Amino acid sequence: MDKIALSRVPDDSNRHHSSAIASITEVAKVEKIVDYSFERNEKSNVLAIHPTRPLIAYLIQIQRTQKISKAWSSGNDSIQSPSSSLINGQNSSLLNSSSSSSDRTKTVSIRIIDYETRQRCLAKGVYHARPTDCVFTINSLICTQSEVIKMAVVDRLANVYLYDLSYFINDLTATRIAVIRSPAHEVTPYDRISLVWCPFVPCEDFEDGDGGLRLALATDTKIEIFAIDRLQGKTGELHRSDLREAYKCIRDAHKSTIVSLTISPDCSTVSAAALDNRVTFFSSDIDEVQQRCLHSWEATMTDSPISKLFFLDDYPKLLEDSNMKFWGAAFIGTKEGQMLLIDLRTWTVYQKMQLSIEGSNKNNFDYRLDLTARNMVAINGNQCYVIQIEHDYAHLSTLSSNTSDVSKSHQSEHSLLDSSQNDMMNGNIFDYLLSKSATTTPRSNQKQPVSKKHSTTSNIGTITNIPPGLPKIVKATRLSLHTPIYSFVLKHKSNDDIELFTISAYSLERYIINLSSLEAKTKPPPPPEPQPQPQLQSHLQQQQQQLQDIQKVIASTTTKQTNVSVPSKAVNTSSAGTISVEVSQMDKMVEALFTKLNVSFSQGLDEFMSEIKCEVNDLKSKLTALSRDVNKLQQQLHDIRHR
Repeated sequence: MDKIALSRVPDDSNRHHSSAIASITEVAKVEKIVDYSFERNEKSNVLAIHPTRPLIAYLIQIQRTQKISKAWSSGNDSIQSPSSSLINGQNSSLLNSSSSSSDRTKTVSIRIIDYETRQRCLAKGVYHARPTDCVFTINSLICTQSEVIKMAVVDRLANVYLYDLSYFINDLTATRIAVIRSPAHEVTPYDRISLVWCPFVPCEDFEDGDGGLRLALATDTKIEIFAIDRLQGKTGELHRSDLREAYKCIRDAHKSTIVSLTISPDCSTVSAAALDNRVTFFSSDIDEVQQRCLHSWEATMTDSPISKLFFLDDYPKLLEDSNMKFWGAAFIGTKEGQMLLIDLRTWTVYQKMQLSIEGSNKNNFDYRLDLTARNMVAINGNQCYVIQIEHDYAHLSTLSSNTSDVSKSHQSEHSLLDSSQNDMMNGNIFDYLLSKSATTTPRSNQKQPVSKKHSTTSNIGTITNIPPGLPKIVKATRLSLHTPIYSFVLKHKSNDDIELFTISAYSLERYIINLSSLEAKTKPPPPPEPQPQPQLQSHLQQQQQQLQDIQKVIASTTTKQTNVSVPSKAVNTSSAGTISVEVSQMDKMVEALFTKLNVSFSQGLDEFMSEIKCEVNDLKSKLTALSRDVNKLQQQLHDIRHR
């Protein structure tokens, strides 16, 4: 296997220290899509990109006349946007608030733009609260046949709005189909909301409608699943109780707030990651009344809260071959910039990397992955990392799909884990061993060679023992943006280019990043300076001080010798002889001092290496003891299962 510069040990020495950062304009074509004064709202992320069509949706504020505002408040969803309406650049945190003029009000809406033809439209209709997320369908059989694009919007009260987007002659139109209202007793806005469509992969044995129209919603700790394909014919305002066989609710799915949500390509499983770093898998079968947790796992190898969880599946490849295994590996990115790759066959971390920003006391990284799972972008403020992932397609067949272990585990009751078994299998002992092996000791006793070729702007170590069939991070290039980013999305354009769409304070911009140009702009970080041990450093400082004192004596003696060497009848030959003897003695003292310094340094280094060897032997003994304990626990678990 070729040696790639990758990180295994995420300590402070693996942080990036290069001050020479390339600007994103050096590797990307920049296009400003719209000039607009956007407001920053960490609880809203209304920026969506269609995976295959040139469509982007984002939140705007609109100023309307009082007459139109009354029509909206009366619930008329079919009202057209008046010609006198204008986009207001001023920020407002309210859905409908009075402006300075008595005859105008502010409201919010979703703008959809075809960024190639510049066609645009508004997602019209009344929003009962401020929209907080917006998503396009990824792959729907019904939408493909009817050439219609579906879009879902959710507000802070968990009301879901469904739209049909279509091209009529030369116009782009958005028609509201239905509104799924939240329960009447839920009047408090949710803190964190996530909305996702299923990345459906059609297969011959799927007989449950159009999986591409399965929609999942996470509100704080609750997960809801909607079968939109079963709502055909139902329009207008709908309540959860009206959905019956098209709705499933998983209450208290987590003890902490859910930050990331995913539906499996076969629609059988929904996965959620929460702020407490626990990842859970639930059955998403709509017809199942029972709420069943198929698996639960806690990422205890990081103290930083999870920001995003992605499954590293190349979606276009899955569409080409529906028999290809999926959910074999996952990516976890934390707010502090730590990135973990997880082998879902063994629930172990097989690759780590640490991102960091100089001069930033508080990191707040966010991540986006394209549909190929070969490119990722991490952004913190105005700093951007373009992360490239390599897939081992040659050995992909060796991967055991997580579907067989998790998403299809409901076929056998023996594959379900109760709470006690979960704690024993995925608890502290396993995570302790995992974190120790992943962060302190290599998997091999041999030294891992460091590649001399630096292809990233991060100081990354070398990994040569990644299991076959698993994707791996091969490059992370750091770029600077001209302004802090509020929100962003990533789209795969071609094998050579990716598209990054960003919202900042004053504009929505599109960056076409050429991946091959990243290599030319990448600058290797300087090697870290070796840091001497504290005791050895103190000893060397003392020796250095003694040397400086001797040099001062030599300098003063040389001055005296120079003064008496001037021809003079008053020169005393006995004094000159004494000075010569003193200089000779000083030379011997300096030579002895250097000899002593060399011996001291060698002894100090030997003592330091001896201490390291003792610590390594002690660690090996502890790991051996822990291994015996784990074997005992596994035997006990085996006995419990047989009972």
